[in-house]
Amino acid sequence: MADSLLLPLVTRVASRAADEPVQSVTRTWGIYADCDKLERCLLVVQCMLPDAEVKAETNPVIKEVDEGS
Repeated sequence: MADSLLLPLVTRVASRAADEPVQSVTRTWGIYADCDKLERCLLVVQCMLPDAEVKAETNPVIKEVDEGS
């Protein structure tokens, strides 16, 4: 369930980080490298979330841990 909510959120944040106004501001503030690194990390997470969601549904060990939370 949480993964279903995370994917749209991560997708939206990653797309906003790639927007030209955001990149312009981060260059001005001198934090462009940090923003670029964050964008790459978000893209990696975005790629991994669908697989994690499937595993959460099918892997009994992950289901057990998730239900214990």
